[in-house]
Amino acid sequence: MSEFALDDSYDILLCLFSSIGYLVTLERVRRALSRFREHLGQGGVSLVEPWFPPGELEDGRVFRTAGTYLGRAVERVGRNEIDGRISRLHFDYSIDTPEGARRVSEVHELGLFTTDEMGAAFRGAGLRAEFDPVGLTGRGLWVARSAA
Repeated sequence: MSEFALDDSYDILLCLFSSIGYLVTLERVRRALSRFREHLGQGGVSLVEPWFPPGELEDGRVFRTAGTYLGRAVERVGRNEIDGRISRLHFDYSIDTPEGARRVSEVHELGLFTTDEMGAAFRGAGLRAEFDPVGLTGRGLWVARSAA
């Protein structure tokens, strides 16, 4: 996200589902936002859904989601880990298969940035950004346009 280069420009660029947090550092966020700006057409807009800011996620919180798909039970158990300005989401899956339960694990790392830090990253990338604190999912939404 912080290195892409395409041959076209676009009227709208979407960065949803808190994927900006996967960049982990503010420098990589600023570089990605610069790439967004370079790919915006005249009058274009970029929408960025942020991850949580520091202090909002509960360290050690465990959460479960279960359901069925094609008659097979699937369960995901997640656990938050906060390490300074990085959040790690540990996911453990149990999936019923004809051979028995299959277990899969994964870890997602996302940076924790304040609204002020994100605003500064947008400005540093040459974008005018406004923050809607509610947004699409309750985490907020940045609406940005080229500052030029």
